[in-house]
Amino acid sequence: MSKYEDPTQLDYRYGGDTVDDFAQKYMRTVAYIFSALNELRSPTGGTLTQNPEAYQLKVDDNKLYIRNQANTDWILLGDVQENFGFRTSASDAFMHESDVADSGTAGKLIRADASGKLNADILGNAAKIADKAIQMGLDLADEDRLVYDKDTDTITNRPLQFKVDGDKIYARKDATTGWVLLGDLKQNLGFRSNTDDAFLTESDVADNGTACKLVRADVNGKLNADILGNARKMAGKTFAPEDLQDGQIPVYRTSDGTWHAENKGTVGAGKNLMIMDGDKMLGEYNGDEMKAIDIQKSSLTKALAESTGYGIVSGCEPSINGLTVTVSAGVIHTADGRRVEVPEQSITLDPLN
Repeated sequence: MSKYEDPTQLDYRYGGDTVDDFAQKYMRTVAYIFSALNELRSPTGGTLTQNPEAYQLKVDDNKLYIRNQANTDWILLGDVQENFGFRTSASDAFMHESDVADSGTAGKLIRADASGKLNADILGNAAKIADKAIQMGLDLADEDRLVYDKDTDTITNRPLQFKVDGDKIYARKDATTGWVLLGDLKQNLGFRSNTDDAFLTESDVADNGTACKLVRADVNGKLNADILGNARKMAGKTFAPEDLQDGQIPVYRTSDGTWHAENKGTVGAGKNLMIMDGDKMLGEYNGDEMKAIDIQKSSLTKALAESTGYGIVSGCEPSINGLTVTVSAGVIHTADGRRVEVPEQSITLDPLN
């Protein structure tokens, strides 16, 4: 609070305050003094809290506060009760040496050592290990371990990457992947028996399929080698069948994007090759068996007939045997695009008398 000052100073000069003025100022000053005294007796409000001074006391909500030295904030001292509520016995001191121990002791406060550290275990979480902040980056998972991360200068958790089970060693990439067997706990993981030999050398690798060699992938990531096992894909598409029957062939179906094993008849169903001459079908091929079709150049003959404007005859060759004239079967292509089949015909002539 601001400093108390006389709010009604007397004017005692000649011609100044009258007796009545003096009486009025006296009464106001006495009331002002008693108001200030009452605020000191019960520091719960008024000008005490509105304009506080450094080290001033106040009571608010049954709690005792003191103003700090800089006169910028109120500091809580404790509840307004016996020993601030720390002890219930009025005859007992607020705190004494028997309440303090140098290490973790039941019901005791712990005195920090010369370096400012407490010699005690805790039930809560530690904020640091070796003066490095603990920052758990992930939810804890089974077999996680704590590691120091140099980039963040913190202690964090990481999944266990290696483990030994019996005489075998395993590894995994992260907590979501399973364990992968690396090998037996033997010299060179059991791959080589000679203790003087390296685990793997360049002589163990070849650029193509070579007996007893590992194959190095080419620049496209593909292996230049034959295999004894099954290829699961052709042209990047999955080969679905697990078994092939006699005469079946691989067929790609766009409906499911995979290869299927199908009979040739199945492959050609609905996709037969038909050779037509106009409206007449000369032959049909479905892939099941070999079939020869003689088109007799009929399509070319028809085209010539239409392009020249004259009819063209194929066949219809005459032959004479005695008095019998025979015209062989043939086909007539008219200029208007029609195709007329002519059957074989024979005519017998009458003899001359």
